[in-house]
Amino acid sequence: MGMIAYEDLAPGRVFDLGDVEVDRAEMLAFAEQIAAKSESCASPSSRCSAPGSRAERFSCS
Repeated sequence: MGMIAYEDLAPGRVFDLGDVEVDRAEMLAFAEQIAAKSESCASPSSRCSAPGSRAERFSCS
């Protein structure tokens, strides 16, 4: 399968991308990264794009 454009996607389309095993340590490290980013967005002095959007949780300055 070649590259897929956004317009080629349809609701409900499924892609088999294989399996990934994640151990406890990897999961906790990821959770700590996300928690640290969301805490920085919680402060009144932070500037987050698109309040209330998914970008707010990940794109803070």
